Amino acid sequence: MSVRLLYIGYWGLNDSLTESTILPHLQILAGIPQIQSITFCTIERGNETRSSTLPEKVRHLPLRSRNYRVNLVNKISDFLLFRRKLRSICVQAQINCILCRSSMAGALGYRLSADTAIPFLVESFEPHANYMLDSGVWSRWDPRYIFQKRWERKQKVHAKYLMPVSINYSKELVKEGLTEEKLFVMPCCVDLDKFGFDENDRKSIRDSLDISVEAVVGIYVGKFGDIYLKEEAFQLFSKAFDAFGSDFRLIILSPQEEAFITKMLNERGIDLEACVVKRVRHDEVPAYLSAADFAFSTIRPSPSRKFCSPIKNGEYWANGLPIIIPPGIGDDSSIVKDAQIGIVLAEDLANAEEGLKMLRDLLEQEDPKMLRKKIGQTARNHRSYNIIDKVYKTIFADK
Repeated sequence: MSVRLLYIGYWGLNDSLTESTILPHLQILAGIPQIQSITFCTIERGNETRSSTLPEKVRHLPLRSRNYRVNLVNKISDFLLFRRKLRSICVQAQINCILCRSSMAGALGYRLSADTAIPFLVESFEPHANYMLDSGVWSRWDPRYIFQKRWERKQKVHAKYLMPVSINYSKELVKEGLTEEKLFVMPCCVDLDKFGFDENDRKSIRDSLDISVEAVVGIYVGKFGDIYLKEEAFQLFSKAFDAFGSDFRLIILSPQEEAFITKMLNERGIDLEACVVKRVRHDEVPAYLSAADFAFSTIRPSPSRKFCSPIKNGEYWANGLPIIIPPGIGDDSSIVKDAQIGIVLAEDLANAEEGLKMLRDLLEQEDPKMLRKKIGQTARNHRSYNIIDKVYKTIFADK
């Protein structure tokens, strides 16, 4: 049977998460012979959606939020409005399978499946409610937490397949009573060629930033606060300057305001002349990674974080960068420790100085090319698109 797929994303078409985690999946899905067509829905909260190159099989249909000022009212409005819109899309496109990206999109998929009897699947399935609770963004009595928790329970029961992003969460779901046949581990994978190390990029970026060949460069890509460390991250940066000395340089690529980041650096006495703070496009990130020698992975540790799969770690590994990471972050902290491709800190970061010295020793003792090759192999083992392709082909083989 040919599959006419509805793919529901939770972010806008031009959101960096869509670009890095959804568009590559659509490319893989479009290459599966059993899939006849893909209707791709994104949630748009702005007035404009720039065009994006999509595979021939894919038709993009935006779901436009009314953007009420009160967050909860907006969420309720979205749920009701999108539910009606998606029912209409299913009829018009003769949809016979629904694939949702994330447990948030999975809430829409569950209701849509209940309305239409079309089976639904959820990839990137994570305990989002617990993430938000553990990070202090939601309280246990927040309606958003209560509803999201309920929708996640419904997805566990009614989804045909769930694709958690970590082995840790797959094991947890089995403990909760789900069958192994229902679960396929699908980590947040990356384009290994796009993010691979490039010597020419290393030279050109360092030249453009006036960073010497001898300098040791640490890089951080992402945000600060909420599920990410904030004050602690800047403390860690400060300790890195202490550990590596005057030749150390720090690159921060973040969508947050430069004024906020420089203020945080100043408050810790970090020399701004030794720092580069930029906002760049996602496709520019690999060149900056090539200019670095190691990377900071500053996900905030919490009980639920052992179930996640930060895509930035995959991008760091694809470039061959050792990372410094807190404990209990998805499967990644264990991978770093077991493969000896970085440093796992204590949960309270109390051993940051010792960890950074160990990282310094690793960089000094290992041949740079061999270390990058070793870490690149880790990316191939744990974050290759081949993993995604294999899961999709297994799932859709019986269609």
